[in-house]
Amino acid sequence: MTAKEKPMSKAQKRIEELRDIYAKTTETKKAKIMLYGEWGSYKSTIAATMPRPILIHSFDPGGDKIKHLQDGVNDGSIIIDNSWQSRTMSNSGDRFGAWNSAYNNLKRIGVFNEIGTFVIDSLTTFQRLVVDAAVEANTKNSYVSKNMPVKVPQMRDYGVQDSAMEFAISDILDLPCHVLVIAHSEVHEDTDNKGNVVGREHRPLITGKKLRAKLPMLFDEIYISRVQGNRSEVLTRPSGMYHSRTRIGSLFNMPGSFQNKEPGEFHLTRDILVPAGYADKSEIVKI
Repeated sequence: MTAKEKPMSKAQKRIEELRDIYAKTTETKKAKIMLYGEWGSYKSTIAATMPRPILIHSFDPGGDKIKHLQDGVNDGSIIIDNSWQSRTMSNSGDRFGAWNSAYNNLKRIGVFNEIGTFVIDSLTTFQRLVVDAAVEANTKNSYVSKNMPVKVPQMRDYGVQDSAMEFAISDILDLPCHVLVIAHSEVHEDTDNKGNVVGREHRPLITGKKLRAKLPMLFDEIYISRVQGNRSEVLTRPSGMYHSRTRIGSLFNMPGSFQNKEPGEFHLTRDILVPAGYADKSEIVKI
């Protein structure tokens, strides 16, 4: 320190510390994406275009059978855990606990530091695990009948579900890898007091009005996959009843939609992550 230099005050030191903290958290850019759409809109195929290795927690029964996923399974670049697909009356309340234990073990041993992308497929069926666990844990719930060992959910269960879902997704989005969460979709219609449709909205198929509003806010990117005639389309910006959005799109001249004639022509890594500086060209995998 020279004679003319003044020592930094506590406030100035704290400001420098905060700058360093922010710089470290943004050194490695990782995309946090929600992709939703109707059945058959190539969501799982699009997931296969993310940086590899890809670890997929598959909750949709049979959702891991997609050809482009199996190609990756065969060459070792895609790992699928479908342990939680089966939902029976006897295991319905246990599946979330089993998933949570397995997930936290993966975090503990550093698996997410070794993979390129973590995929939840799908958020819609993952929510069933959370609901079942909330219903089972509520001791005030009673079974429908002796012959039907299924408990009747109460309003409290949906509040527990909302908190657990928000916490789980927030934790997943904080992982040190790319994250892609797939959800199914539904069309919601608003009507006037005469029953006339006055508006339509395409939204993720998630139970709970508050949760449906909260979860998308946690993601940097909201993309919508849809099929129109003989082509598929991925929307990255709002369009009519479709509420997609992008934050990283401003980093380059990203179009509002990507159109394809064949599944796999749209490539998340090649078309979005590389131009935005979130991935290297070496991470582009042909499918």
